Amino acid sequence: GSVTESGYPFIVKRWQRGTPLESAEEVYRGKSTDVGVWPMTLELDDGTVLQGAVDAETFFTSSYWWFPEGETDPVRWPIPMKSSPEGIYQGQFLVSLQEDWEPDGQTEHFHSGDLVAFDVAAFMESRKLPKVSLVFHPNESQALEGVAIAKGALLLSVSDTAIGKVMRAEPGADGWHCRSVALPGEGQAGIAFANPHEDIVFLNYEDFLTPDSLLEYEAGRDEVAPLKSVPAKFDASGLKVEQHFATSKDGTKVPYFLLARKDIPMDGSTPTLLYAYGGFQVSMNPAYSPVTGRLWLERGGAYVLANIRGGGEFGPAWHQAGLKQNRQRIYDD
Repeated sequence: GSVTESGYPFIVKRWQRGTPLESAEEVYRGKSTDVGVWPMTLELDDGTVLQGAVDAETFFTSSYWWFPEGETDPVRWPIPMKSSPEGIYQGQFLVSLQEDWEPDGQTEHFHSGDLVAFDVAAFMESRKLPKVSLVFHPNESQALEGVAIAKGALLLSVSDTAIGKVMRAEPGADGWHCRSVALPGEGQAGIAFANPHEDIVFLNYEDFLTPDSLLEYEAGRDEVAPLKSVPAKFDASGLKVEQHFATSKDGTKVPYFLLARKDIPMDGSTPTLLYAYGGFQVSMNPAYSPVTGRLWLERGGAYVLANIRGGGEFGPAWHQAGLKQNRQRIYDD
């Protein structure tokens, strides 16, 4: 009687360490028809922890709740059901959108894929949605893939035509400003570790010809330095990486990466492995593969990685374009 039809829990309890589990206080209860309910916390800039819960009514929609101290009724955070809280930075509640949003009483219109923010203290006091501001709007070739908060820095993982970038965002008098963090090349980049109490951030970087590497980013000095790297597993000399676009059946331009020898004859004679995925908003980014390199590329084969619809390379819309009755588009791509 405590799990949903999907097999996940739907009851949240507050338990004090060192006390019997049976004494835990129930603070939120979902429904058996939900996908699941889980606890969540948000930390304010002064270290105060806001307790709450996330109620996933479906696989793609959720309601987010705050449990005000000393009150019995939970308060719903005023954000769309297709969105994700990303934390609190400099007093701003950060939310990434998976659907278009026109906040009540405001003229601004935000798009699926945007990162937006509002004053968390103002909402906690009035229980009404304050003015929402735009933090980052990806262009047609970009997608926001992750948000991380460090001491004195808000960092964004961004896919730009399936190439990973790390950007730093800061609020200003005339709105938010974003700029790129310098990386070793054009590959796959992500934030491995960031903490609001630490100004040191660890980044992951790799590309088709560069092994997985760990980088250190110091927010205060705005510098990136290499720390460690996995040893190379194949000979990358003489290989090239190119990005091209194919035209799908409906005219959509679909990007793909080509790995091959620099002197490959363009006559259809080279054995080629083509890989694509196209599901669950998962992006297929440049990645180092020892097996592909040693057993295929070194022997003269070519490898193609396609970024078809259904994935997350260009944000929620790219993923949603291949859902349900539009699934054929993925195979066409």
